[in-house]
Amino acid sequence: GGGGGDAGGSEAGPSGDDLWATCEASPRAELGAPEGSLICADSGLEPTSDQFAFANWGGPTTSDTFTPDVAVAIFGSDAVCMDLTNGCVVYPAAQQWMDQMNAAIQGGRCEGMATLSQRLLDGRDPASSLQGGANATIDLMKEELPVGGSIAKWWASQTFSEVRKPTQKTLDLDPVEIAERIINALNDGAGPTLGLYGDGVAHAVTPVAVTTDGANSILVHVYDNNFPGMITAVKIDRATKTWMYDTAATNADVGSSVWSGGQGTLDLTLMADREIKPEPTWDESDSTKGVTRVVMTTGGVSAAGVIVTAGEITLDSRDLTQRVDGINVYPFRGAYFGTGAMVEISSKLGRFTVQPVLGNLLDPGATKIPFTFGVDAPGAAAFQVSGEAESAEDELPTATVEADDTGYNFELEGDGEFEIDVALGEEGYEFDVDGEVGLEFNDDEEEDAALTLTDGEGEELWTDELDGVDDDGEFGATEVSYDEESGEVSEEDVAYEAYDLDEELLASLEDDFPTAEEVANDEGDDSGSDSTDATNDESGSGDVSGDDVTDDTSSDTDSTNESPDDTSDSSEEESTTTQPEEEVVETDPPAETDAPADTDPPAEE
Repeated sequence: GGGGGDAGGSEAGPSGDDLWATCEASPRAELGAPEGSLICADSGLEPTSDQFAFANWGGPTTSDTFTPDVAVAIFGSDAVCMDLTNGCVVYPAAQQWMDQMNAAIQGGRCEGMATLSQRLLDGRDPASSLQGGANATIDLMKEELPVGGSIAKWWASQTFSEVRKPTQKTLDLDPVEIAERIINALNDGAGPTLGLYGDGVAHAVTPVAVTTDGANSILVHVYDNNFPGMITAVKIDRATKTWMYDTAATNADVGSSVWSGGQGTLDLTLMADREIKPEPTWDESDSTKGVTRVVMTTGGVSAAGVIVTAGEITLDSRDLTQRVDGINVYPFRGAYFGTGAMVEISSKLGRFTVQPVLGNLLDPGATKIPFTFGVDAPGAAAFQVSGEAESAEDELPTATVEADDTGYNFELEGDGEFEIDVALGEEGYEFDVDGEVGLEFNDDEEEDAALTLTDGEGEELWTDELDGVDDDGEFGATEVSYDEESGEVSEEDVAYEAYDLDEELLASLEDDFPTAEEVANDEGDDSGSDSTDATNDESGSGDVSGDDVTDDTSSDTDSTNESPDDTSDSSEEESTTTQPEEEVVETDPPAETDAPADTDPPAEE
C-alpha cells in the first residue's frame, strides 16, 4: 500500500501463504469472479450506489476546479492570500500553482474520482456534505461545486510531497505484493487507490475486492471511473508476477483495452498519506528547500515534457525508463500520459538547463498548442512561461538555473510571442513579449534581487529590484510589454482584485487535511501516525542524492492515460482568480518506453 512504512504500506498485516490461507469461499456475485473462486477481501462497494453516475472527464476546466477556494481548502488562507481585508488577494506564486493545476487536470480526473469514491465509501466524506439531499455516491453531480471541487482537490493530492514519497516506494513491489497490500488495506479500512501504468499510459482506480482461484490466478476487482456502473478486474499471475487488465474480460459491453506489466507498473496509495496537510510549493519554509520544481503542460492538447541537462547528464522526462540521481519525474495521472508532468531537480546537480519540448498532437482539431512551463525553487522567485506554439517542432523558451546556499540565479531565453510571470512573495511581474528576449534573475542573499529583461543581443531593456514585499499595500503586478519590431518597452502597474471566498464551499472542502500533529495525536489512527512520521522523514531532509533518489526517480511512473468523458458539457475556463489570466500547460508521451508492447490505452467514453 501507499502508507508511510518502508515500502509504503501496512507492514503489520499477514503476507505470503499465511495471507492467502485466510481467503474464503463464495465471493459475492457482483464481483463476477470465476466459479470456485475464494474471496480474500471485499470493501462491499456496489456499482448501483457507490460509484459516480458520470465517467471520468477531461477538457477545459470550469469554476469547479482550482479556484482560491480550493487552494485555501488545501493550504489554508495564510498560504494563499496575502491580504484578507476585503476578500482574498492571492499571492502571485499561488496563482501560478492554480494555473498549472488547472492546465494539468484537463487531461482527466481519475485520481480525484478514485480517491473521493473511496472516501465516500468509507464514510470519511458523507455524500450529503457535498450535495444537499444526496444519500450515496451515485446521487452526486459533478457540476455541484463541492463535488467538482473535492474531485479537483483529491486529484491535486498526487502532486504533494507527502503523497508522492510513500506512493513511489510501492513501485518497488511486484504485482503479487501489491495484491497482498490491497487485501490488508481493504480489511483494515485504509482507503487504498491503485495506479496502473503501461506503454506510456497511466490510470487510477478504486480497489473493491481481491479473489483467487487458490493457485496462480489473482483478481483485483476495481471500480474504474472510466466505466461507471460496473466492476472490472486486474488479473495477476502469482507464478510470473505479472498483471493484465482487459476491460472487456469481465464486461462484454465494454470495448477491449488490454494493459499488462510487471514490477514497477503498479503503485498503491493509502488515505492516511493524503490526509496530511501539504506545504505549498511557494512557501519559503518548504521542507524540500534545495529542490527546484518544474511543471510542463499543454492542457491535454499535445504531448510534452522537459529535457534536463546538468553537466554530462541529460534526462528526458517523457522517457520514464531513465534513472538519474537528483532528478525525480512525476507525470500527472489524467487522461493521456502527455498531458503534464512535474520534475524535481536537486541543487546538488549544480547549474542545469531545462528545455520544454512538445510531442504528438492529442487533439486533432487543435490549430495551436497552448503551453505552460513553470520553474519554482522554494525560497526564491517562481517563474512561469505561457503561450501558444504553432507546431510540435517549435522551440520553446529555455531556462537555466543555478541554486546553492549562497544564492539563486535564473536565466530564460526565448524567441516568440509569450508571457512570462515572475512571483516573489507579494510582488508579481508580468512580461508580455514578442521577439527574442532574455530574462535574468539574480539573488545573492546579500542585497535585493535583481530582475532584468534583455533583447536578443543581450542589451538591457528593463530592470528592477525586488524583495518580495509590497511597499505601498496596493497589491498589484508590474506589467512590462516589449515588441522587438518597434523596440518599444512599456510598463504599467495593475492592481490585483480581491476574490470573495465562498465560506459555505470552504466548510465542505477544508476539513480533510488535518495537520501532521493532529494526525499523530489521533488515538484511533495508528497508521496515520506512522505515515506522518515516515513522510516527514522523507520530505524533511531535502537530500535527493543516492540510491533513494534513483528509486524515487525511476519508479514514480505517475503518468495519466484514462479515457476522458465527453467534454461538451465543460465551458471554457473562466477567470476565477484574483490575478490576470495566464496560459496553461501539459506534457507529452515518450517516444519509446520499456512498457509492454501489447498495451493499449483504455477505450474512450
